[in-house]
Amino acid sequence: MAVISLHFIVGSHEVVETVIVEVPSERGPFGARGVGEAPVAPTAAAIANAVADAAGIRVRDLPLTAPRVFEALSKPH
Repeated sequence: MAVISLHFIVGSHEVVETVIVEVPSERGPFGARGVGEAPVAPTAAAIANAVADAAGIRVRDLPLTAPRVFEALSKPH
């Protein structure tokens, strides 16, 4: 059982210290590093889980397109 009162949520009135570490990447152009890729990683899994929950089928091939969902719905379970 989780106790919500034990969770700490940072509010806008609190200061979070950030540190910029400038270490060039060997793979990026001019040493650039990606910043926004990490939040994108779980998106496909979340959508696949939502389809599985709503439709009762599990599509395991990405990208999760309408034809693939339709094909999975058409197969006997």
